[in-house]
Amino acid sequence: MGENQVSIGDRKIVLVAALILVSGLAWWYMGARGPEEGIMVGSRAQDFTVVGLEGDSFVLAEHRGELVIIDFMTTWCGPCELQLRELEELYDSGSGFRIISVEIDPTLREQAFQVWATDKGFKWLVGQSPEAGRQYKVGTIPTIVVVDKEGEIVYKANFTTFEQLRSLVEQHG
Repeated sequence: MGENQVSIGDRKIVLVAALILVSGLAWWYMGARGPEEGIMVGSRAQDFTVVGLEGDSFVLAEHRGELVIIDFMTTWCGPCELQLRELEELYDSGSGFRIISVEIDPTLREQAFQVWATDKGFKWLVGQSPEAGRQYKVGTIPTIVVVDKEGEIVYKANFTTFEQLRSLVEQHG
């Protein structure tokens, strides 16, 4: 090999070094910006608005500094009914969190929803927003999303027991 020729091994070393450098810069850049806005655990929660039965609005971004438990559900869902009981037990057990239930069925008429919700006697804000369900890509109901005080999603799962919810409140509240 001549004096000015680079071996294949040298090229591999340069390529690996470049990949490490680019990866390191990407990691630093993402870390410096904080979590991306999204819908998955570890991301900053996407903002949404829901109007409650009394016309009061819930805007997620306005609840920074609070632990927020979002319950995506429908009126006709059996497991959602069970989830509501778990949430009521949590609500009755203490404080340090806010619960919001979001009905996401796009075919449910507003009047039927209001009758259903009034009959249930919710202790927390409940509203209709199929848009929020689509925004959070809710495919299975119920879906529980827990947003910590900094606005980051710390939990996203389907049916969640009172014990799991209480643990989340203790851990992130």
